[in-house]
Amino acid sequence: MLHPRLADWRMHARLYEKFRPIRTTDRTLTMKKPRPRKKSDYESFAEGVGRGLRMAARSARRTARMYDTPI
Repeated sequence: MLHPRLADWRMHARLYEKFRPIRTTDRTLTMKKPRPRKKSDYESFAEGVGRGLRMAARSARRTARMYDTPI
């Protein structure tokens, strides 16, 4: 028969082993290669300005709606 304290220690040791951190050598990590972001290489200056104006108009409409003001 085990001493009661020793039995408690064994139970706690099992719990500790259960939640021990996983070593990185135990598993293989598959990582995607970082792909360079394409920021519209073919976009002209005029297209960029048009996109900016559309975003500004959307923001202006949202602000006008918030304050119940006509544009």
